[in-house]
Amino acid sequence: MTGLGNTLRQLLRHTGGTALIETAIVAPVLIVMSIGTFETSRMVARQSELQSSAEQATEIALAIIPDTETELGQVKSKLMASSKLSEARVVLNFKYRCAAGALETVKPSCSEDSLATYISMELSDEYQPVWTNWGFGKSFEYNLRRTVQIS
Repeated sequence: MTGLGNTLRQLLRHTGGTALIETAIVAPVLIVMSIGTFETSRMVARQSELQSSAEQATEIALAIIPDTETELGQVKSKLMASSKLSEARVVLNFKYRCAAGALETVKPSCSEDSLATYISMELSDEYQPVWTNWGFGKSFEYNLRRTVQIS
C-alpha cells in the first residue's frame, strides 16, 4: 500500500501541464461565448437599423402625405434604400378606417369627415448566424410592422 501512496503523492506534486489542461477546458467555452456575443450584437444592430428605417419612412410619409400609388412608391423606394432591403421584403399599402371601425384595405363608402387614411408598412429580413454553417440552429427572421395615420 505504501508503494501506491508514494505514487499518488508524486502525481499530486507534479504540476507540469496543468495550465494546458485548464486551457483545453476553458478555451472552447470562451470561444463559443465570444461568437455568441458577436452574433447577438449583430442581430440587435440589424433590428435597430430596421426600426430606424421604418421611423424615417414614417417621417417621410407624414411630410409628403402620399395619396396616390406613385407617391406611395416613392416612400417605398426611400425605405428600400435606407433599409437595404429588396422590393419583395418591403410592403406598403393604404389602409382605411371609417369612424371607429376596423382597418380595411378597400376604401369604405363613408363621409370624408369620418374617413381616416393610413399607410401600413411591413419589413421583413433574414439573418443567418455563423453557427448555422456548423449545423446548429436556424436563421433569424425579422418582421417589422408599422401603421401610420396620414389623414
